[in-house]
Amino acid sequence: MKIKKCEHCNRDMAYNYHYQAYECKCGKVYNAVGQELAPIENWAEEYNDYQ
Repeated sequence: MKIKKCEHCNRDMAYNYHYQAYECKCGKVYNAVGQELAPIENWAEEYNDYQ
């Protein structure tokens, strides 16, 4: 999988396979096409309810 850079701080981001999103240490979260998402802690409970 291609390494993606955070648009906010330009660091390499880690792919979170559970949530299928890229996470950066600065707190930004992006989907596979680069759209910024809400922080995972804001939607993690709702997502986990449907698993």
